Amino acid sequence: MHPSGRLAKFVVIWSSDKYSDTLLFPELNLSGDIPGTVASESARTVPGPSTGKVIRLAERYDMIIAFGLIEQENNRQRCTHVLVDTDGVIGKQSKIHVPAQEQPFWSSEHSIEVFDIGKAKVGVTICRDSFFDEMTSSASVKSVN
Repeated sequence: MHPSGRLAKFVVIWSSDKYSDTLLFPELNLSGDIPGTVASESARTVPGPSTGKVIRLAERYDMIIAFGLIEQENNRQRCTHVLVDTDGVIGKQSKIHVPAQEQPFWSSEHSIEVFDIGKAKVGVTICRDSFFDEMTSSASVKSVN
């Protein structure tokens, strides 16, 4: 298991002991912030085996978990954040505003998603996306809490 995966498992266990029901990890926490030249080697499908492991943690500790990885979809890689709970994948958001230095290694996404996690509707911004007003404006239009 990648060191960031071991750390993520520890944080889930620790957080559940603190009575958390939602846990938010940073960008690329599952795959690690790796050089773009090896992004395709670290890319994972969603859903897939890596997602399944996090879902099992969510089931075991009765939590919603949001985590980041390099996603492989068709022949493209994307910097993606995935939300899971005890029932499986709630949804995913990929980075929209990919900086020039990352563009050779992964693609951007074009839709801004909102996810109903039961107690609230939430949106996800990844790294540079948080600097652009349309991320929060679009999420607000879609009734994010």
